[in-house]
Amino acid sequence: MSIKVLIADDNQLFREILSRLFTDSTNIEIVAQAEDGVEVLDKVVQSKPDIVLMDIAMPCLNGIDTTQELTRKYPDIRTIALTSYCDKAYIKGMFEAGAWGYLLKNCSYDQLVEAILQVYNGKKYTCY
Repeated sequence: MSIKVLIADDNQLFREILSRLFTDSTNIEIVAQAEDGVEVLDKVVQSKPDIVLMDIAMPCLNGIDTTQELTRKYPDIRTIALTSYCDKAYIKGMFEAGAWGYLLKNCSYDQLVEAILQVYNGKKYTCY
């Protein structure tokens, strides 16, 4: 059984590249992509992800507000911030909204995989 992941980022190329990185993975499956928070909330109903990789700066509904809404509506879905923002206010905002992890986009593939595995197994993960 693989870990189902939804990628939320307003940059289409970033989403596609990230998705392709997991093509050959046996334990992580990308089940959906979304370009903003509104689309995330729509797509979680159909794709039923275990984890959402969430950018913070997105149009329509940002990552912090989307994480808060996901935590309220779907407490079993765990969110990991995957962003370029290292500002303490964003980090605090994401964790207060219910995120389980926080990574910068300059992390390595191995760090991202580790974050997904740790969060899936109920542990918090930070790398910034």
